[in-house]
Amino acid sequence: MISLLLLVVLLDIHQQTLIFPDATNYNESATNLYWYVRGHCNRPLLMATIYGFPLVFGASEFDLYLTAQFINGVFWLMTILLMYEIFIQYVSTKVAFWLSILFICFFGISLYNFHFLAETPFLFFFWLLAFIFCKNTGRQKCLNG
Repeated sequence: MISLLLLVVLLDIHQQTLIFPDATNYNESATNLYWYVRGHCNRPLLMATIYGFPLVFGASEFDLYLTAQFINGVFWLMTILLMYEIFIQYVSTKVAFWLSILFICFFGISLYNFHFLAETPFLFFFWLLAFIFCKNTGRQKCLNG
């Protein structure tokens, strides 16, 4: 979290007003799902479900841009924890810790946390799939492919 706060301070992210075109599509898909009970032709239903959940509690369409930052931050932290859990099966605790901390150094990925985009949840679900696969197949099978 300190690294994200550092990015906010160094890059003045709290003053940004840029909204990516993709973000408006994700917003539209979330409001379609929760307000009109229909899907979106370009965006997956799971992402609309995740990002649109605040609409259940009375959030507005604009509020989704702000809550997306919180949702992305949670998924980002859970991704780091999953990476650590996977790495610890193959290397020492110390090396697993530093490998998962290395993920924080990828500033491009960290900057996605501040936008209403699906990259952060996608990375989480990718690592969750890898975690489940490695847990269920055992260490040797996971290493050998």
